[in-house]
Amino acid sequence: MRGRSESDLFQHLALACFFLVQPSAASEPDPAALFATHCSSCHGPGGNLNPDSPVVQGLGVVPADFNDPLFNSREPGHDWKMVIEHGGAALGLSEKMPAFGDTLTEHEIESVVTYLKGIPGEHDYPDGALNLFLPLNTIKAFPEDEVVWKSDYVKRDGVDVWENVFELEKRVGKRGQVLVELVQSLEDGDSDLDKIEVGGKYVVHTNAQNTSILTAGSKFEFPIHGGEEEWLPYLAFGRILNSEFTFQGHTRAKLPFNDFGDGSFEVAGIVHWTHSPWPRNAFPGLEVLAEFPFDRGNGPNRSDFAEVSIIPQVRFGLTKGGHVALNMGVQIPVNERDRFDYVAQMNLLWDFADGPFWKGW
Repeated sequence: MRGRSESDLFQHLALACFFLVQPSAASEPDPAALFATHCSSCHGPGGNLNPDSPVVQGLGVVPADFNDPLFNSREPGHDWKMVIEHGGAALGLSEKMPAFGDTLTEHEIESVVTYLKGIPGEHDYPDGALNLFLPLNTIKAFPEDEVVWKSDYVKRDGVDVWENVFELEKRVGKRGQVLVELVQSLEDGDSDLDKIEVGGKYVVHTNAQNTSILTAGSKFEFPIHGGEEEWLPYLAFGRILNSEFTFQGHTRAKLPFNDFGDGSFEVAGIVHWTHSPWPRNAFPGLEVLAEFPFDRGNGPNRSDFAEVSIIPQVRFGLTKGGHVALNMGVQIPVNERDRFDYVAQMNLLWDFADGPFWKGW
């Protein structure tokens, strides 16, 4: 009996030690309680913003409304984490938003961000984590509210060409976007408005982890001074590979209205190195573009199976929040080099949904 009692005692002691060393539920942060303690005075209980609150009216700015699914889905969670940790001014937002990096742990901040993202409940808006950088050539899958100026300078034997595209993109509904583009070319000293392009896209799929997005869309080109109209249907894809790299790609057909047989098929893809959480930074990328003409010609003038180019580029976030950004690169032909020597490319974007152009510099 004595040995049995000692055995029971040891078992009880072992069980007690096991439970003592296990993390208790109480050690896990309660994001609702953290929000109520640190955030609700401005953002409202449970994120229900009350613009008539004396506290809100005394701020001079309207805090974020986390119940609005469109607003809630526009930006990735890591951007909100940066704002909570470093304060609004660090990201070009209101100085009234304090920094909590010395008050809350990283785990507590992450739990609050997860809580905030879940406030609207289920909705059909794609998550802002999938709002990847705008490449120079690859079509972006995420629907946007942006103004973009694109510029290409084509260097080749004979006459060089400089082309500018002025683009307005506007979100429609939960997953759609429409766009209008004006294309201007400067060739041999003459400047003309060459084409008007209109189109749209729709997000057909995002996965549950918000790491990939698939979009279908098309664009119609209407020349102003002669030439053929074209229809350009496409599929665009984006994926977050890991914390430091993203991939985007598209497949697109270029189909002249008069004869689809004179068109081509295009494939493009880019990998960006997203090495820093700070939007105002330099982010390099490497893009590949291949175009497959339907009609390759005959005899000695028969073209290669595909016209392939590589485009090294760098995106610069110009504002603290990155809603104004510049992307610059050079398109270099890999084959069919008589097309051009190189193309210097640039796009300047302004995400007007995130504020005026001059904000956050």
